[in-house]
Amino acid sequence: MNYFKEHFNELPSLSFSDVSSGYRECQLGAIWATLAHFTSSNSPALISMPTGSGKTALMMLLSFFLRADRVIVVEPVVILRSQTASKFSDLKDLEKAGLYSNKEKPIVEEIRGKVATTDQWKCLAEKDVVVATPHTISPEYNGVMEPPKGILTHETILFIDEAHHSAAITWKKLIECFGKCKIILLTATPFRNDRRRLLAKLIYHYPLRKAIDASIYSRIEYHNVFPNGDENKDYRLAEAAKQIYEEQSSKHPDARLLVRAEGILHSEELVQIYKKVGLKVGEVNYKKTLAENKDNLDRLKIGELHGIVCVNQIGEGLDLPKLKIAVLHKPGQSFPATIQFVGRICRETDLDAGQPQLIACSDDVKGQLRQLYLRENAWHDLIPDLIEKIVEGVRTRFSFHEFGDIESVLDISPEQLEPFFSARVFRSESMADLDFGKKTEFDEMVKVSLREITCGRRLLALVTEKESNIPWASTTDVQSLSYDLHVYYNPDQTSFIFEHTTCESIASKIRHSIAGNDLIRLESYEIVNALGRKQSQYLMVGLSGLIKSSGSVPTYKTYMGDGVENAIKITDRRVFSAGHALARYSTGETRGVACYQGRVWSIQRGSLEKFADWCDQIANCMNGNLRNKIPGIETLSAGSDIVQFPSKPFFVYSFWNPNFMLKIADEKNRDSQIHSIGFSSINLKDKSKKMTGTLTICHSNGEEKTKFEYGLAHPYWVFESNMPRINLEKGDSEISLDLKGFLCDNPPTIFLSSGGIVRSATYYESPSELSLDGEVLDTSRDWSECDIFVEFRDKAKGIEPLPGFLSVHEQLEKWLLNEAYKTQRIVIRDHAKNEIADYVVVDPKDKSFTFYHCKACTIEKRPGARINELKALEQALRSINYVGSNSILSLLTERVKGNKRKRTVIKKGKTKSLEKICADFRGIEWTYEIVIVSPGLDCSRSLKNPNTRALLASCSEWLENVGAKFRVTGIESSSAQYGGKGTKDKKTDQKGK
Repeated sequence: MNYFKEHFNELPSLSFSDVSSGYRECQLGAIWATLAHFTSSNSPALISMPTGSGKTALMMLLSFFLRADRVIVVEPVVILRSQTASKFSDLKDLEKAGLYSNKEKPIVEEIRGKVATTDQWKCLAEKDVVVATPHTISPEYNGVMEPPKGILTHETILFIDEAHHSAAITWKKLIECFGKCKIILLTATPFRNDRRRLLAKLIYHYPLRKAIDASIYSRIEYHNVFPNGDENKDYRLAEAAKQIYEEQSSKHPDARLLVRAEGILHSEELVQIYKKVGLKVGEVNYKKTLAENKDNLDRLKIGELHGIVCVNQIGEGLDLPKLKIAVLHKPGQSFPATIQFVGRICRETDLDAGQPQLIACSDDVKGQLRQLYLRENAWHDLIPDLIEKIVEGVRTRFSFHEFGDIESVLDISPEQLEPFFSARVFRSESMADLDFGKKTEFDEMVKVSLREITCGRRLLALVTEKESNIPWASTTDVQSLSYDLHVYYNPDQTSFIFEHTTCESIASKIRHSIAGNDLIRLESYEIVNALGRKQSQYLMVGLSGLIKSSGSVPTYKTYMGDGVENAIKITDRRVFSAGHALARYSTGETRGVACYQGRVWSIQRGSLEKFADWCDQIANCMNGNLRNKIPGIETLSAGSDIVQFPSKPFFVYSFWNPNFMLKIADEKNRDSQIHSIGFSSINLKDKSKKMTGTLTICHSNGEEKTKFEYGLAHPYWVFESNMPRINLEKGDSEISLDLKGFLCDNPPTIFLSSGGIVRSATYYESPSELSLDGEVLDTSRDWSECDIFVEFRDKAKGIEPLPGFLSVHEQLEKWLLNEAYKTQRIVIRDHAKNEIADYVVVDPKDKSFTFYHCKACTIEKRPGARINELKALEQALRSINYVGSNSILSLLTERVKGNKRKRTVIKKGKTKSLEKICADFRGIEWTYEIVIVSPGLDCSRSLKNPNTRALLASCSEWLENVGAKFRVTGIESSSAQYGGKGTKDKKTDQKGK
């Protein structure tokens, strides 16, 4: 049907000069604005006109002048749906104005049930006008089918009436499904009841003051009611309403009451209260059937009822000119809702209904609205000014984007987004596969509230909302709603992707959606180039420990203050690498980098456009002449890029922020706390480009194992088995990562046999000036009674030294007991799983701890300078955990107390002695020594071998910088006597020389 196309030329021409044409000034303005808007845009249009100014008639007029092939009108409630359908059926509003007189009328369909099938849509396509509510036509609601292709055209008009009630999610879905149509929203206030704006371009607003001057609105007479003492407020308002009604109806017989209730139950109570004071009122609300509501409205029109009681928006859209006396038993607390409601009684009418009367109790009103109820002239003078103030804000602060590039269910525009200038920087391996337009699939707890693509489709902005249980009330059904911002930007002519996010777990899904696994986070030696070469002064410099923290050396150390670059010591670079830096330039700009996160930031916020400009500046720095060092602090290493391992790894150490508690789901899906992540059986492959081995996660309920492969290029970690996700808990927050993500965010330290370190695919070279102190190597021990090829005796497994000889453990224990004789020293053997050391000596007199780690000589090998003889270095480096620790003594006491660990025993001393020391123990006040007992290490040859010497020197340096002395008890094979079967002793069981 094309009713409006066929008859549009029967309307009078649009002319502002001809005041007798029948058009109101506001209608002419709205029509011209709408026609102009749709000549250059397909975006939704928002029209704001005061209540009573003829919005329904405007919809009819626009249907003609836009030559609609069909019209769809969405009303917020059923009673207004029925009212609008009736008006479109006879076009009487246009006939009364002298604008239209054709006896042929449009075919109108009022949708009373959900449109659920294609046949229903096809049937509606044959109508000129379809009037619905969101519940019947919006696919956001279950059971409603989206319009099939071909049903809607660019000449179809979708009107959303009383648009201030449009729920954001409903509006979004209507826009998506009716995107081909011309979409027009109409309201008396261009902002929602919660005072947020409607997401459509405000193309026309007719000021309320002009409506008053044009006699579209009448002046309100306000009556403030004050209940006395314990007097029932509702009863007092009803009595006041009766008095004013009787006064008005005696002069104006068409006057009727419009009573506002708080809810359905309140509405029922008010009917009885008004009955008691002698007034007959009926209910009109969403709980009543359409027939019941229409019956009460008909009774009102013919005078059987003095008034009606309504709830919320039911009273806002009713076209009943007789309603001139408004009684607010529950005044609306929002300004738009108040304007909509009161507008019902202010409209001019030909009926003899009198001047608008408003009855309310000012004590019920809080906030800004209270001034309206306290001043007599407020309703006439203040409301127009307040509306114009809000509308001006809408005009100046918001612009609308084509809805092809923006989706939003949150009342916020992209212009209002002001991200903090902080971004992680990635490099895309395949720019052709990068797709910012691809939708991300989230779980049901996460929804996209706003989505925009701009800057030539190189910037993606999303706002997500997430429902989650409240951590401190997790057993309840109470949910917490949080919003997060995510911005992705690709500077032109680069492969960089900048990511700003306030929620990493959500951002990881977005990244995967738009780029798959092709995004590689920049390494520390790359991100430092973001600082550029500008003259700068550092406000903050952070140093990240290359090895595990101790009681005396932190995992992370930060220098703060003006010019802190001068406070960094040369020795810092031996234990620390560049962690982060914040510089201030002569221009006043600040810029910082976080090396291990690939992050760059500045202390500022700004619009998306300014954020993109900032990213462009950073990208230019990283595309220039690269230095891979922090400008002005070149001695602090940011590492270097490597394509293969410089030497074989001998130990891999994993540690993480101690503020986080790590948990994993075990095989029974129970949360189990992670104690350690270890690496073993380490080897190199593919020309030293990849490291392989076995990864073991030890947790409270057991352990998880998998073989791994680690490469120096993306994707870095590959695992043979699927491993459970790791949950990082800190206070009320929790992050869930897969094992690969965790290790990328918390890169293990890989100690190389050459003394260097690899961390996060970045190489930190051992300082060339390191030397090995002669005191580190101890060759004074007599090994003549020891089978140096047996570390410890285990009869059950048949592991025993040669007859007449001691194992390495037994030999060490003999020495320690002899040295502790007649002293206060306590000797503890802790050789077991998760050991502190094989032997620990506590000396309360000297306030010292000595940790001994043993390793037997390699079977059928002579003592030599082999790296393999230094395997105990792995355990030695683990001892860093206990250096300066306040818990080391209590941990030892707990282990020996009550014989809880059968293999942890006190060889000399008593448990009570340990307990006594614990009373006032402070770890930082004690000294620490870590000793490797390795009779397979030839000390003289180790000093001559560059690899062994470099590794020992590096370990000594690492331990010294965490506050521990390092010593190696080896052998002087050229002169030493020892027992066992080495290469030169294959034919005898005697001592070797």
